[in-house]
Amino acid sequence: MKAALVVAVLAVAATLVALLASMGGDGWDAKRAEELALRAQELDPQLGDVRTVLGVIHFSYRGDHRKGIAELEKGVALSPNSSHSAVLLASFLTCCGRAEEALPLVQRALRLNPFPQDWYLNVLGGAYLWTGQFDRAIEVYVKLIADDPDNGALQKRLDALEALEPGSEGARAELNVQAGLGALMAKDERRTVPIESLAPDGNAG
Repeated sequence: MKAALVVAVLAVAATLVALLASMGGDGWDAKRAEELALRAQELDPQLGDVRTVLGVIHFSYRGDHRKGIAELEKGVALSPNSSHSAVLLASFLTCCGRAEEALPLVQRALRLNPFPQDWYLNVLGGAYLWTGQFDRAIEVYVKLIADDPDNGALQKRLDALEALEPGSEGARAELNVQAGLGALMAKDERRTVPIESLAPDGNAG
């Protein structure tokens, strides 16, 4: 068990470094992170953080969004008190057009971690945005920009929210572009399935 925890910590650390480097950027050794996670899983298959690591790798590195979501959900189930597992699942669900499922997860993550990093709030803002709660999304983005006034991407998203009529097709399309989700959601539409339809091994049942 001790060996599994050591390997798991290494795998989780490698993946969190990747996330802080904008997932897939320089310095992310995804292959090494996967090797460590798989080794930890062999030693102890009940380590939820390891399933979260594998979910991030499948989703962001291998491009298998369905399997990534399945692994991320297993991570949340095995580590129900992990705020990182909950917010990461919320983030990727939002990327797949499933913000209604994401919102309670990110709210749960914020209850577990009342002093979150800014990227938690970014996920919250995205979940509000894609559930049509534009006023709440604006509140979140205003707070984030106050802490990071040079963040041009967030400012563009806020400008789009404030300028366009909520609920209109034009607003939805423009926000899609500003959020950078359009290509991802279109690419993975064929893979987006309800989590409950997945078998325990992550494959469609």
